[in-house]
Amino acid sequence: MLSHLADEKYKLTGKPMTRSDAEPRIRYLIPVWRQQEPQQELTNSELSATAFIAWLRQEHPRLLVFRSPVPVTYLIEMWFDQELNQTWRN
Repeated sequence: MLSHLADEKYKLTGKPMTRSDAEPRIRYLIPVWRQQEPQQELTNSELSATAFIAWLRQEHPRLLVFRSPVPVTYLIEMWFDQELNQTWRN
C-alpha cells in the first residue's frame, strides 16, 4: 500500500514528509476511506473533509506532517474536494 510505504520510509529517517510525497498518498487514501462504513452509504456531496482528516489523524498521522505555506488541513480539504468533484463548494 502506498501510504504504508510512506510511513515506513519516514519512520526510518525521522524526516518530515514533503508535500510532493504526501499529496499522492493522501489522494490515494480518499477512495479507500470512501469505501468504508458509514461513508459508502453517503453520496459524494454528503461526505465531509473534516471526517476524512480525522480518519487520517487516527490511521496515518505521519501523512499530516509536511511543510506548507498554507495550513496542511486546507490542502487536504482542497485535494478531497478535487477527488470527489466537490470543488463547486469552494
